[in-house]
Amino acid sequence: MEIRRLVVAHPLPTILTVAAVVAIAWASSLWLSSGVSGLTLRATALSTVLSVFAAGFWVKPLAARYDDRQ
Repeated sequence: MEIRRLVVAHPLPTILTVAAVVAIAWASSLWLSSGVSGLTLRATALSTVLSVFAAGFWVKPLAARYDDRQ
């Protein structure tokens, strides 16, 4: 499977993506349970930073993958 090979070849973006998804779920659960608080804002900031870093680390591998297709 090509996706599995891509994930194994690039573990750092994969870990950052999983961490971003977990942080988004954590921030959402905090927001739903307690509304806006300091911890909710910190969790939201963490999920934003992790999402940006994950996207940044995926740019080069995915660009190389799509360049090979053409």
